[in-house]
Amino acid sequence: MLSVVFLVVQNLVQTVVATKLTSDRLAQHPIASLVSTIVGASLAGLLGAILSAPVLAMVIQIGLRVRGYDPSTRAAASRADG
Repeated sequence: MLSVVFLVVQNLVQTVVATKLTSDRLAQHPIASLVSTIVGASLAGLLGAILSAPVLAMVIQIGLRVRGYDPSTRAAASRADG
Protein backbone atom coordinates (compact mmCIF):
# COMPACT_ATOMS: atom_id res chain seq x y z
CA MET A 1 0.00 0.00 0.00
CA LEU A 2 2.80 2.40 0.89
CA SER A 3 4.60 1.70 -2.38
CA VAL A 4 1.46 2.50 -4.38
CA VAL A 5 1.05 5.82 -2.59
CA PHE A 6 4.75 6.56 -3.13
CA LEU A 7 4.48 5.84 -6.86
CA VAL A 8 1.37 7.97 -7.27
CA VAL A 9 2.90 10.93 -5.41
CA GLN A 10 6.19 10.59 -7.30
CA ASN A 11 4.39 10.51 -10.66
CA LEU A 12 2.25 13.50 -9.74
CA VAL A 13 5.22 15.59 -8.61
CA GLN A 14 7.29 14.60 -11.62
CA THR A 15 4.45 15.45 -14.00
CA VAL A 16 3.88 18.87 -12.43
CA VAL A 17 7.59 19.76 -12.29
CA ALA A 18 8.29 18.53 -15.82
CA THR A 19 5.27 20.43 -17.14
CA LYS A 20 6.38 23.64 -15.43
CA LEU A 21 9.97 23.37 -16.70
CA THR A 22 8.89 22.47 -20.23
CA SER A 23 6.32 25.23 -20.42
CA ASP A 24 8.79 27.84 -19.18
CA ARG A 25 11.43 26.80 -21.68
CA LEU A 26 9.04 26.66 -24.65
CA ALA A 27 7.04 29.76 -23.60
CA GLN A 28 3.79 27.82 -23.26
CA HIS A 29 1.10 28.01 -20.63
CA PRO A 30 1.50 25.09 -18.17
CA ILE A 31 -2.14 24.03 -18.66
CA ALA A 32 -1.63 23.87 -22.44
CA SER A 33 1.47 21.76 -21.94
CA LEU A 34 -0.31 19.41 -19.53
CA VAL A 35 -3.35 19.04 -21.81
CA SER A 36 -1.11 18.36 -24.82
CA THR A 37 0.72 15.67 -22.84
CA ILE A 38 -2.56 13.99 -21.89
CA VAL A 39 -3.89 14.17 -25.46
CA GLY A 40 -0.59 12.94 -26.90
CA ALA A 41 -0.49 10.02 -24.48
CA SER A 42 -4.07 9.03 -25.22
CA LEU A 43 -3.53 9.18 -28.98
CA ALA A 44 -0.04 7.72 -29.35
CA GLY A 45 0.99 6.33 -25.97
CA LEU A 46 4.42 7.05 -24.53
CA LEU A 47 5.80 8.45 -27.79
CA GLY A 48 2.86 10.84 -28.03
CA ALA A 49 3.44 12.03 -24.47
CA ILE A 50 7.12 12.62 -25.18
CA LEU A 51 6.53 14.49 -28.43
CA SER A 52 3.50 16.50 -27.28
CA ALA A 53 5.38 19.58 -26.00
CA PRO A 54 7.51 20.08 -29.13
CA VAL A 55 4.49 19.51 -31.37
CA LEU A 56 2.50 22.07 -29.37
CA ALA A 57 5.36 24.57 -29.68
CA MET A 58 5.42 24.06 -33.46
CA VAL A 59 1.64 24.50 -33.70
CA ILE A 60 1.83 27.72 -31.69
CA GLN A 61 4.65 29.09 -33.85
CA ILE A 62 2.83 28.17 -37.07
CA GLY A 63 -0.31 29.86 -35.76
CA LEU A 64 1.64 33.01 -34.90
CA ARG A 65 3.27 33.11 -38.34
CA VAL A 66 -0.06 32.59 -40.12
CA ARG A 67 -1.56 35.48 -38.14
CA GLY A 68 1.40 37.65 -39.13
CA TYR A 69 3.08 37.98 -35.75
CA ASP A 70 6.69 39.13 -36.08
CA PRO A 71 8.61 39.28 -32.79
CA SER A 72 11.33 41.52 -34.29
CA THR A 73 8.87 44.33 -35.05
CA ARG A 74 7.36 44.07 -31.58
CA ALA A 75 10.81 44.31 -29.96
CA ALA A 76 11.69 47.33 -32.10
CA ALA A 77 8.42 49.04 -31.22
CA SER A 78 8.94 48.48 -27.50
CA ARG A 79 12.47 49.94 -27.73
CA ALA A 80 11.12 52.99 -29.55
CA ASP A 81 8.48 53.55 -26.85
CA GLY A 82 10.93 53.26 -23.94
